[in-house]
Amino acid sequence: MFCGVVLPAAAAASSTRTRTASADPSPDRNFGKTSTVSTRYDPDVQNGYGKRHYNWETSAGIQHELRPGLSVNATYFRRWYGNFLINDNLAVAPSDYDPFCITAPVDPQLPGGGGNQMCGFYDINPAKFGQVNNFVTFAKHYGNMSDVYDGLDVTINARFPRGAIVQAG
Repeated sequence: MFCGVVLPAAAAASSTRTRTASADPSPDRNFGKTSTVSTRYDPDVQNGYGKRHYNWETSAGIQHELRPGLSVNATYFRRWYGNFLINDNLAVAPSDYDPFCITAPVDPQLPGGGGNQMCGFYDINPAKFGQVNNFVTFAKHYGNMSDVYDGLDVTINARFPRGAIVQAG
């Protein structure tokens, strides 16, 4: 275990010894060294106008009285975010990760009753574990990344005698 997280490749390599947090290697071999920098920043993300992460929001709504004391509201919301940063470890490549599977527990509440293999998980190759050369840059250099929310909020308001109010939406 390292900080409470099971590292499958490291666990397999050292399954014969008792594992403690103090005996495990750091995921960053440069940790604690004063002369080594593990993370570098692209100068483009540090300076200039329009470089920070942003969040825009807009909304438009309408309210209509159906009859005295009863109204309906509809509001459209849109949020979008941009200038995402990524952290690319240049010391490792996609080929440095090995696929592995885990077996789901047998349980009638799981699809197919459980006991099946769940694959598509990846673990760093033990030879590359701890090698860190992080480069922080804009995500747009690696492809298109977007985060947009579109939503509609509909509510009904009813006002009753003596000040009672009921809302639903």
